[in-house]
Amino acid sequence: MDADTLNELRLTLRRVFAAGADPSVVNKDLADLGWDDARHDDPAQTDVAFFEEQGRALAASDVLNTSLCEALGVDVGTGVTIPVRARSGDLAILLTDVIPEKLVVGDLRSAVFLTKSDIDPHDIGPHGIGLLDTTLGARRVVLRADASGRPVDGAAWSAALTAARRSLASELVGVGLEALALAITYVSQRTQFGRPIGSFQAVRHRLAEAHVHLTAAQELVGAAWNSGDADDACLAKAAAGRAADHTMRTAMQVFGAIGLTWEHKLHGYVRRAASLDALAGESGFLEERLGRRLVDGAITP
Repeated sequence: MDADTLNELRLTLRRVFAAGADPSVVNKDLADLGWDDARHDDPAQTDVAFFEEQGRALAASDVLNTSLCEALGVDVGTGVTIPVRARSGDLAILLTDVIPEKLVVGDLRSAVFLTKSDIDPHDIGPHGIGLLDTTLGARRVVLRADASGRPVDGAAWSAALTAARRSLASELVGVGLEALALAITYVSQRTQFGRPIGSFQAVRHRLAEAHVHLTAAQELVGAAWNSGDADDACLAKAAAGRAADHTMRTAMQVFGAIGLTWEHKLHGYVRRAASLDALAGESGFLEERLGRRLVDGAITP
């Protein structure tokens, strides 16, 4: 995909996300655009652009679940759960509509095929999974005590987790880039001692550091999409999570008190970044996993 086409794609996605804050509207607009056909021409660049723009807009859609279904080789209408924090045991499903009849439920190691009847209906909702952002579309899923299902092929589930980490990493970068843009605009306009606070070296250096972190994460995300490697996806998501966290802390500091208010939109990016990082393995867990594999000789620097 050439640069002009990619830029036009991003502009189209921004119009979709701007016009449809409601996830159901976003899903409908994407369907009307023929999004599934468009992304198959160049899935790497297309998906990177999509999830970055979704992160910038703080939007939600069913596209991640569709990507997981494709990685698993199952019907697109299947619901696929994503682990929430490595050691919590919680599961979330990122679907904006009703829970489908067919499900793939798994943790960071394995997954099984189940049906909607295997889920406790009283425990489906946005609360109880410890995610700060309830606009993400994530809903808690708790299995019945007697639930049992057919195991999912290990390689297919690994591919699904890899796809999830690449997508979430791209979205984290988008969230970070937009928060950084908000901070830069603010420090360019806010004055102190008769000059914009963005002219002070301490502020400029912090924002420059955030830019470096995000740019590095963006490169790692691109490499992960191109290679398709599971370890590359872990590294990309870990780096994107750290970069987004660093950027949120920087933005909170330069905004000062106004950034702490509910009326200001910065809190939406802070909550979204923390929530995305918690899905499919948070940064610290993925870094530890990569470190163990490095020590064991499974991967090389």
